[in-house]
Amino acid sequence: YSPMRGNAVALLDDYEATVAAMIADIDGARHQVHLLVYIYAADATGRAFTDALLRASARGVRCRLLVDALGARAGWRMFADTLRDGGVEVVQALPMRSLMAVLKGKSARFDLRNHRKILVVDGSIGYIGSQNVIDAESMPGLPNEELVARVTGPVVAELQAVFLADRYL
Repeated sequence: YSPMRGNAVALLDDYEATVAAMIADIDGARHQVHLLVYIYAADATGRAFTDALLRASARGVRCRLLVDALGARAGWRMFADTLRDGGVEVVQALPMRSLMAVLKGKSARFDLRNHRKILVVDGSIGYIGSQNVIDAESMPGLPNEELVARVTGPVVAELQAVFLADRYL
C-alpha cells in the first residue's frame, strides 16, 4: 500500500545531466516555474538557469525564483536585475540584517537559513534534493555530488505548497 498513490520518482545522481533535465523542464514549461534554492551562483550554471527562466518568462510563463539571501548573494547581485527586467519574480528568503541589529534584538537571527532546493514546473513536475544552482567544479578538489528526485503525481502539489509557504514568509 502506498500512502499517496500515483507518484513517480526518478533518482538523478549525474550532476550535469540533472542540471540539463531541470533546464529542459523549465524550457518545456507552459504556465509556471517555481524555483527555490540556497545557492544561486554567479557562474555558468547560474547563467544557464537565468537564461532558461528568461526564455520561459518571454513565453508568458509565470516564473518565481526564491533564493536564500546568504547562500545566493553572488548570483543575486549578478542576475536579479536581469531576471526582474525579464519578468521573473525574484525574492530573497530570510534577508540578512546587520549583526548590530541582531545583537540589539531588533532583528531575527541571521544564522537561520533556507537550505531547501525545490523546482516545480506547471504544477506537474517537481525536483527535490540537494541540487543548488552552481557549477559542479565550484570548489576544486572537493567533490560536488548531488542526489535529486524528479517527481510527478500528487506529491508535486506538496512541493508547490512548501514553495508557496516559504514565498509567503
